[in-house]
Amino acid sequence: MEHKVAGISYQEENVKEILPNNFDWELTNRELKDYHAGERVWQYDMYEGTAEIVPEPDNQYDPNALAVYVEGLRIGYVKKGSQAYFRNVRTVDITIGGGPYKDVTEDEVEYGGIEFYGRMTIPSEDPAPVATQRPTPAAAPVSHPKTRSKTVCLLLWFFLGIFGGHKFYDGKIGMGVLYIFTAGLFLIGWIVDLFQILKRPATYTI
Repeated sequence: MEHKVAGISYQEENVKEILPNNFDWELTNRELKDYHAGERVWQYDMYEGTAEIVPEPDNQYDPNALAVYVEGLRIGYVKKGSQAYFRNVRTVDITIGGGPYKDVTEDEVEYGGIEFYGRMTIPSEDPAPVATQRPTPAAAPVSHPKTRSKTVCLLLWFFLGIFGGHKFYDGKIGMGVLYIFTAGLFLIGWIVDLFQILKRPATYTI
């Protein structure tokens, strides 16, 4: 069962430190329309990993407070109504997302955004928490991003780039097909992609 992280809106700077940057956010509007028409492009990629539940008995507002930490940074708290559920748990699985986005069509790019959010679940290997609440239906499954290698992407760009090899590798099937029929958008798109790939970390998610 998923539980929301409380107070995450007050920890935006820490959340931004944790979330991976989406390099496509820096594309021009023209490039966004060429590569992402019909898509929503987020400034930050979703984070999926683990979080620590840390009791804060000295908290002046709530001696039963349970803080949520990711990579050593506090991002919020366990809601009061869920404290009993997490009292004997120290590590949880967490998904963090949200923030600014751009909705891209063939004609325009519109800016928008939602509040950052965090959702926690207790790993199955942890002991069952002590709680006296009625069970609730399981949350809908969350899609997990796939990890890709910058080196592999560069090799595909070099040898098969004008046929969209690196696009297929990144899961952009539509752009891959377009590259096949236009020789990498007449080589211009192929060259632009090189600079985008070089800016990526050694491993990245799609």
